[in-house]
Amino acid sequence: MAGYRVKRGTGPRQAELRAQRRRARLAEQLAAANGPSDRIFAAAQHLRGVVKSAPSPAAERAASHAVDVLIGLANELLDNERRAAW
Repeated sequence: MAGYRVKRGTGPRQAELRAQRRRARLAEQLAAANGPSDRIFAAAQHLRGVVKSAPSPAAERAASHAVDVLIGLANELLDNERRAAW
């Protein structure tokens, strides 16, 4: 068969390169963050991008866990805020 042939087994695979780029981008965004809100946003965007390409059951588990953790932390902050106001 004529044409360009891709050599397999030489260098990292495309998925590995994508993961490296995503992690590097997250590190850049966290370094540039100007506060807690920006760090949360960067982490959420990172998770959102990874979930898009993950298998459906794993993506659903990750989303469910992330939502539970975020809501729990928000409620904890609201409770602490309420106590401080007294």
